[in-house]
Amino acid sequence: HCVTGVQTCDLPICSPLFDAATKDQHPRVLFPRYYTLEFICLGTGLAGALLSGGSSPSPSPPPSPPRRRLAGPALWLGLAMAAALMDYFVLYRPLEEMLGRPPYPDSFRRLHEWSRWVNSGILLLTAVASLQSLWPPRER
Repeated sequence: HCVTGVQTCDLPICSPLFDAATKDQHPRVLFPRYYTLEFICLGTGLAGALLSGGSSPSPSPPPSPPRRRLAGPALWLGLAMAAALMDYFVLYRPLEEMLGRPPYPDSFRRLHEWSRWVNSGILLLTAVASLQSLWPPRER
């Protein structure tokens, strides 16, 4: 979701093809959809990690992984969801209130930078959850 956000949100703002008024309104139009997509993706992943329980739809399931192994991805995705909620309510909402009233205060740039770092962290957390859930179990 972060890659999509950069391609559809940040790149048009840097483009010389858009005037200042369009660039200023662009985040108001696109970011609510970005956060909706983010919450849907993280929520689906988290629900899947929590509900999977190692079950298999086949009649004779292979030995299920230990719950401890399944808890890791759920933990990482839970942290990613918490970070996304914090980003939305603590960083994005104040940024949204400042839009449309240039010149922007120093706090705008600071909140924007924090939001970028938090989104990078969310991407890292989801990558760790994905890798951990797909990594083959150790042979005992």
